[in-house]
Amino acid sequence: MSANDLDLSDFIDRDEYDPIEHLNQLFPTEKSLERLDPFVGSVMDQIELLDVQISQAVQAQSEAGLQAVRDVIEAKQSITELFQKIRDIKAKAEQSEVMVQEICCDIRQLDHAKCHLQTTIT
Repeated sequence: MSANDLDLSDFIDRDEYDPIEHLNQLFPTEKSLERLDPFVGSVMDQIELLDVQISQAVQAQSEAGLQAVRDVIEAKQSITELFQKIRDIKAKAEQSEVMVQEICCDIRQLDHAKCHLQTTIT
């Protein structure tokens, strides 16, 4: 898109834009209407280009939407896996806690047995 296209776009977007005045400026005389066919061809080319750009934008947006859905599904799966790993770690921690309590209980019993043995010996 050229600078002239941007200027024209800004010009056309104004509230005070008058299409009839614009056409009269482009084609001020009957003789200037000879340039009408090339002008229409140019406008048609621009329309075709815009159609292609719109189609590409819609397709890109659709692909982005599909990718977003895939990303959400993948994130949910990752969260599920993370929760499972957390549950596994918690279960192992609980098992370790039970094991430590059992070992402590065994140590207490051995300590009492040692004390009784020492008392018996002395």
